[in-house]
Amino acid sequence: MEKEKKSDRYISGAEARRLRRDNKREMLRLEKRKKAHIGEGQYLARMKNDQNLVEFEDLNVYFFTDGGVVKSVNGVSFDIPSGKTVGVIGESGCGKSVTALSLLQLIQAPQGQIVSGSIRFKTNDFERDDSGSPIPVYEYAPDADGKPAPVLTEKTDKRGKPVLDPDGKPLFVQKQLISEDGLPVFEMVDKTVDIAKMPVAALQKIRGRDITMIFQEPMTSLNPVFTIGWQLDEVTLLHVPGTTRKTARGHSIKMLELVGMAIPEKVCGQYPHELSGGMRQRVMIAMALACKPKLIIADEPTTALDVTIQAQILELLRNIKSQVGCGIMLITHDLGVIAEMADYVVVMYAGKVVETGTTEEIFAAALHPYTIGLQRSILSVNKKVGRLQSIAGQVPNPINMPDYCYYRDRCKSAFSACGGKPPRLCKVSDTHSVSCYLYDKAAGEAGGEA
Repeated sequence: MEKEKKSDRYISGAEARRLRRDNKREMLRLEKRKKAHIGEGQYLARMKNDQNLVEFEDLNVYFFTDGGVVKSVNGVSFDIPSGKTVGVIGESGCGKSVTALSLLQLIQAPQGQIVSGSIRFKTNDFERDDSGSPIPVYEYAPDADGKPAPVLTEKTDKRGKPVLDPDGKPLFVQKQLISEDGLPVFEMVDKTVDIAKMPVAALQKIRGRDITMIFQEPMTSLNPVFTIGWQLDEVTLLHVPGTTRKTARGHSIKMLELVGMAIPEKVCGQYPHELSGGMRQRVMIAMALACKPKLIIADEPTTALDVTIQAQILELLRNIKSQVGCGIMLITHDLGVIAEMADYVVVMYAGKVVETGTTEEIFAAALHPYTIGLQRSILSVNKKVGRLQSIAGQVPNPINMPDYCYYRDRCKSAFSACGGKPPRLCKVSDTHSVSCYLYDKAAGEAGGEA
């Protein structure tokens, strides 16, 4: 009996060496794939639903450790509709943050790797001429005959000084259209890409421009040796061609005003340690909004803040969503925040999605026993309870996951079918899906996934 217990917990020296060799070989293969120089056609994709901004399909993210392969995200599939807020909930270690980091390929490499699956994202890119330069959109005005004529302006160098011809006269060029934010406008083309297949070099065009992230602790996200203004300017200078430092600074001040920062000109000259936690988080939101992203990933953005500041930040995110029209992927442990902010909810457990639906469906008609357990563990001011309910048992070992329903050993509603293959995500309505044999009797009677 002792030997059986030991063999479950420990591996021999020979097995450990073999595991390290296999892991190293797989990590090198996956790292090589990320750094490969491949054509755009190899990672272009097509959305299954044009209303969606992001589509995760059978995403698998593993961490190759000396103790074994940790299947942190194991076959995750869900969608983020355009302009909507999708809340992702679940206990610590369920794969919420890893799923979000996969969207930007920010998983800790080389141990962490996207092994398989798709992350389709609807983006746009600069239309380019034969030389590869972005094509500007020029400004036109009616001439004396009422016909559109190009508007001319003095040509300037990088420092803003006029460029002169050999005779000392200023050169004139066609004036580029400037947006309401004060940034130059270029012709854009819509594309759908599979982020899981994109090389890192190509993904740099999307990071910080179309997809941005607000992290849990802003003090560790901001660089302590650069001013707030310098860090905000960098985003615009990196992602908007033809932007001058003066234009970038003006845009940074506008972004700080948008997030409700008092005296933004002064804040631009300050360092992160000179600001409070709430102000730093506002700076992070301003940085995320600098290039009008299509998607903002908010990974527990209010956890490190006090209750009053939390409410202000959440209200700010809600207002910005309506102004900018972007989608939000909100990750949090706070079900109250999800109920207030989200349009759709994704519940994750042990690296898998166990239930998805609208906020009303998840909170008013939850189906999965794990979702119900999460809701019952919340303290209610309307009910008098002697003891808070908790979910008994432990999450399965991520290195050695069971070959049956991952929640079976903790579930009070488990029955014989739960000992078969892990249940599939089945639809109970157009917007509500659940991964449980209680609602997929046909698959349960067949012995598992169909």
